[in-house]
Amino acid sequence: MLQKLEDVYLAILRTAVIMASGILLVGFVVFGLSALKGFGSSPGDKASPPRVDPGSIIERITEPDTSSEPAQGMKQGLTPEEMVPDPNQKHYAHTAARISKFVKTVSDGAENVDEALAENIIRERANTYGSDELISSYAEELSKSISRAVMNTSIITAARNTSAIDVINHILSVFTEEFDRELQAEHQRFSEEQAAHLEARSDATNTMYLAGVCFGLFLLIVFLSIFIKIERNLRHLQPGAPRKDGNVP
Repeated sequence: MLQKLEDVYLAILRTAVIMASGILLVGFVVFGLSALKGFGSSPGDKASPPRVDPGSIIERITEPDTSSEPAQGMKQGLTPEEMVPDPNQKHYAHTAARISKFVKTVSDGAENVDEALAENIIRERANTYGSDELISSYAEELSKSISRAVMNTSIITAARNTSAIDVINHILSVFTEEFDRELQAEHQRFSEEQAAHLEARSDATNTMYLAGVCFGLFLLIVFLSIFIKIERNLRHLQPGAPRKDGNVP
């Protein structure tokens, strides 16, 4: 009777061990894969340089009753200085040439902008950002925005009705405001991505611990089941029972 109860108990225990070990093994795989996702690539070491949509510059310039105080205008009597060539010189020269041509054409020669002076003003504005990457981004994006703006019919009309130089100063100021806004938004996005990445790494570490616990318990149950099976087999070996060769130990 006791032997039958023991057999039933061991059968139930064996079933429970198989189910528990299977669940723990699945948990180890699931938690392990989930943890690996949390250790994915980081968003980078720094924010990307901002990109300014030239269309947004045109929209702001052509809005009625808009005004922006220029930080530094083309009418300022600065003496062009000899500058050391830099990688952004082509952008400065292109922007200054488009500005000079626009002012001269729209005003029918009544207003003029010295290209060297315009280059210096643009360069000084770009250099206020300090970082080489941001300086290059400012120079390149400004070149694109100016090229689009000076071809817009609404801006050309406004320049003819007022002052071409004032319109150019307005464009420069609006562009700088948009660039700063995009820069701030990019820094905000980068900070949020960094925070999310750190949180994901923290969660992944905890998940990895859970995966390790599951695997450890799985091994423990496997070894216990092996020991139980060995102990059960040893019980059936009666002292003095004949061996397979027919001899009595």
